[in-house]
Amino acid sequence: MSKFSEFKVGLFLLICILILIFMSFKVGGLSFLKSKKGYIIYSYFKSVAGLEKGSPVRVAGLYAGFVEDIYLVEDKVKVAMRIKPNIKLRKGTKAYLRSMGLIGEKYIELSLGEKGAEEIKEKDVIPAAEEYIDIDQLISRLAKVSESVKSDLREFLKNLNRIILKNENKISKTFDNFEFLSCKLREDLPNLITELNKMISENRGNLKDIIKNIDESSNKLKLTIDSANKFLYLLNRITTEIDEGKGILGKLMKEERIYKKKK
Repeated sequence: MSKFSEFKVGLFLLICILILIFMSFKVGGLSFLKSKKGYIIYSYFKSVAGLEKGSPVRVAGLYAGFVEDIYLVEDKVKVAMRIKPNIKLRKGTKAYLRSMGLIGEKYIELSLGEKGAEEIKEKDVIPAAEEYIDIDQLISRLAKVSESVKSDLREFLKNLNRIILKNENKISKTFDNFEFLSCKLREDLPNLITELNKMISENRGNLKDIIKNIDESSNKLKLTIDSANKFLYLLNRITTEIDEGKGILGKLMKEERIYKKKK
């Protein structure tokens, strides 16, 4: 192999090693790979599970800086964020702990703040919005719920099995009776349908007469009701005229009432 070929192979291996070292530092989030330009702001969280030094800080989804350091201060976690100098944050900005996907990388999301408000300065503290649900806690809760459901299901199946064993003979007889009835019905149903069709065919004329008589009776009943209504109307009209003193009977009744009053 020539010296030039050896030089190319060595150069290639050196480049590969440098790329591997760079990627290791990049994935590890080593701070010396991050730019120290910009300004520092702080935020306090109850928990930052999964967040590490070098984790990205975003504003409206855009890269705006990185997590420079994480401290434990009493019962809170203090997060120092280095923000790019061209990113101007305003009062009212809040910090959210977010995750890229269900189990992806954790990062800090900053809201835009109030329009027209004063700009945030170096070492200002912004409030944290405690709306993040830790995936480990969520999985733990789901595991507890699942275990509870499985326990309840086992108890239900145990009780069901106990009831079935206790009433095994009755259940068996019920199924036997049901099977017998279904078989009997399957055997007798064609004959029953045939007899019913035969009965309808033999009495088709009588059925027509019965329906005709019902129609005639209903018509007569309607005429009778109409006549009764007319009679009641006339009777009501006559009594009204008598009360008002109209007609012969009305005048007689009126004169009789006047006579009784004078008497």
